[in-house]
Amino acid sequence: MKFLVFYLMYQLKPIIEHEKQLTLIHNGHKYSIDPFICATYSRKFRNNINERGNIFTINKDIPDNAVISFIHLIHGCAMKLSKDTMEHLFYLAADWGIPSLTNILVEYINDGNLLPSLKRANEYEKSKYFPFYSKTKQIFKEDIHGINRILTNPNFQISDIQNYLQFVLRAIDKYKMECSIILSKVDFQQLIDYEKNDLLKKIKENEVTLPNSSINETIFELLKDHVNKDELHREIHQKVYDHEEKKCYNVLTQTNDSKLGNESCDTIKMDPKPKRSEILIKYRKGKELFGIFSLLNYSCGGNSHSKGIINITSSSSAYSYPSVVINIGSSGCWGSTDTHLGAWIQFDFKEKRIKLCAYTLKTYHSGGYSASHMKSWAVMGSDDESNWSLLDEQRCNKELNGDDKFFTWKCKVERMYKIIRIIQTGKNHCGRASMWLNNVEFFGYLA
Repeated sequence: MKFLVFYLMYQLKPIIEHEKQLTLIHNGHKYSIDPFICATYSRKFRNNINERGNIFTINKDIPDNAVISFIHLIHGCAMKLSKDTMEHLFYLAADWGIPSLTNILVEYINDGNLLPSLKRANEYEKSKYFPFYSKTKQIFKEDIHGINRILTNPNFQISDIQNYLQFVLRAIDKYKMECSIILSKVDFQQLIDYEKNDLLKKIKENEVTLPNSSINETIFELLKDHVNKDELHREIHQKVYDHEEKKCYNVLTQTNDSKLGNESCDTIKMDPKPKRSEILIKYRKGKELFGIFSLLNYSCGGNSHSKGIINITSSSSAYSYPSVVINIGSSGCWGSTDTHLGAWIQFDFKEKRIKLCAYTLKTYHSGGYSASHMKSWAVMGSDDESNWSLLDEQRCNKELNGDDKFFTWKCKVERMYKIIRIIQTGKNHCGRASMWLNNVEFFGYLA
């Protein structure tokens, strides 16, 4: 029998051990779990803890050994799992809303393995666990009629519009003009501008029939207007750039110092600077967590750090990886050590450049424990990690003093930078040196 070893993230145990007050009940057995861990990983736990208190029940159809493996995993223990156990973990992860575990299972399936549960699943089960099923390659072995039956099942619901949009874009490539029911499930009001642009272009390229129930002519014109505005914006920027370049060339050729003029013009002719196309991602109220990182993640189909588009580092890590802070909507978080003041997290845009206009920070969900939320910090820009410019500074700020809080601050807009660093300049609201974050989002020009 083949076994796999799963590691659910990095250094899962928090810095401070807490009294285990959460009780899971399964087939009459009671298991104690750290509430900090559950709040970090399980969407179901966060949504229902106020209603259910500290007692949760697990489906009795799940075997005891799978439940025990599940508990060990969320406490950071490495486990060897058989395919049978993985099948039950798949249902537990989907039911409890633990994306870090479902993502591992998706990678396993997409590497050529297939869980027995997916082979036997009917439309009801596939619709119930659609957020998981839609990420696998297996889903596109279904014909369009099978997809439509899943989507029209009463059990189907969309929990994450961005994940569903990724499925829609892949489905249009696969099924072309037959995607009207797939599109009818999209709530276009929840999409941000570049997502609408990509979807409209995909619709036009594949001549998809638009369902009147969801995309009427008004919405279609609205989407088209977004695309036209973006194209016009890029065209205007290019014209301004060309005009300024031409003006500079004329000034140099007409200078009194012919030697200086000729040398400068030769430089322009022989070694022109590459033209960067700029994209402006504006901050909009109600979209505080949909900015540049969302765009980069969406464009590469994953975490843009993991895909090598950008590089995210930190002064230290005591909990998880710093790159998790750009997984917008995720329950995960990153935390530095509590050893020295001056903890920081850094975003290197590599070949790209950013002119930061605003940024959003979101606190992690501590469940009332060890609430080390940020209080004082500075945002810096650099091209070489040696020379830094101050873009924003907050001292004794109370906006982030609480769980799941987020706020957006405007920056001193200067120029394009390669690197942005957020450094904690004092102790946090708990009087410690550690720095903890759930999400970071940037707004401004990306080139």
